[in-house]
Amino acid sequence: MGEARVIDCPTQMDIAGVSPLCELLRSLGDEQALVFKADEVERIDTATLQLLVAFVRDAKSRQVSVNWQSPSAVVYEAAGLLGVRNELGLEDH
Repeated sequence: MGEARVIDCPTQMDIAGVSPLCELLRSLGDEQALVFKADEVERIDTATLQLLVAFVRDAKSRQVSVNWQSPSAVVYEAAGLLGVRNELGLEDH
């Protein structure tokens, strides 16, 4: 397995960015390891978290490793409010 592909998350992860994010995630293809770099996220909404949960579930079913690099407190707290920290792999951050 090679080096993990790093996905730089924008500061604003809201409904306006869901479509481009979805296209990016679809384009990843045969990656074996992904890292979301989310340290600068200042806003994340439910639509984005729903997309990420669906993506992580699919990735796990394909044995693709998904990790987080220094997720911001905003990401961690929003995932906690929606009860999806575990599904996103954020429980240890």
